[in-house]
Amino acid sequence: MTERSFDDYLQAANAPLDDPSGNVQVGRGRPRFEAYHFRLPVCLQKVRACIAEKQATDISHDINIQPGNCHPDHIRLQMPGGKGRRLVRGYTGRFSMATEGFDPTVVPTLVGLEEQRVYVDTVKTCAHVDRVCDTGTDLLPDSLLPCIWAEIAIVDGTPHVAMLYGAHPDGDFQPEMRRGGMQGVHDRKTEKLENTGTGCRRPRSDRGAGCE
Repeated sequence: MTERSFDDYLQAANAPLDDPSGNVQVGRGRPRFEAYHFRLPVCLQKVRACIAEKQATDISHDINIQPGNCHPDHIRLQMPGGKGRRLVRGYTGRFSMATEGFDPTVVPTLVGLEEQRVYVDTVKTCAHVDRVCDTGTDLLPDSLLPCIWAEIAIVDGTPHVAMLYGAHPDGDFQPEMRRGGMQGVHDRKTEKLENTGTGCRRPRSDRGAGCE
């Protein structure tokens, strides 16, 4: 089997994204990043805010990951970014990869086009954007670093909207409209994982969308 290059994975992930309104260049000049996001979660807004503050140019991909629509080729693109990370086992309402583990079916995903690397941890992604872009606002000034990292730890470790997801299949306390939209999402996510060829398998417990 021919080994696939970084560009092959990137092109395969972009191939299903055929809606022009959801795939746009933000900023002027040559893009520095490709950013994959979904408009609702706070963690995605953090990355977009950092890119804007640094006045960086990116190709912005608005993709639908709910419920369970993440394409297998996007998961394949993400996997190198989570290499060496513990895979997620369930959901506590926290989005911190440091405490919850790596979920290859979610976003944000940032592709550094110059270094040809994939970044999937929101905190480290934002720090990387600040480090490599010498334009815009300095988001991590040395004089404030201890205070900034302390605040980030609090925010990153605080449960928020995912607390409403409930357990699968019982214990979902969302409004009926939301429950209907989420029905079967965990099963579809694990099916996507199993079809990627990345070695991810169905979790031992149905509580969550992680893999073994």
